[in-house]
Amino acid sequence: MSFKIQMQVDLAVFFNSDEFAREIIYKGLLVLAVVNYFRNLDITSSDLAARAEIIVKREHIPNPRNMDFVFFDSLSWNVEAIESGDELTWHILVRRAETIVF
Repeated sequence: MSFKIQMQVDLAVFFNSDEFAREIIYKGLLVLAVVNYFRNLDITSSDLAARAEIIVKREHIPNPRNMDFVFFDSLSWNVEAIESGDELTWHILVRRAETIVF
């Protein structure tokens, strides 16, 4: 089995909703994504848990752009940056559209 085929097999595990992935809405499309939250360690910051990284399949989101609308966890998010991409996936940084008030 080639490395490329092995990567596609591995992605089937990660993008399984019974394993790591969850459904999100990206610009109106329902897609599976792996979500990783970033937590600001500065407790005085209003930015606590306001950022996350989503990993999506390139075939589902072929052309992500800054400020694209994303919805998950009953919250609105916007694309802040496209962190990286490869032949199969995008790593996209998102920021919550709502602010946290302490």
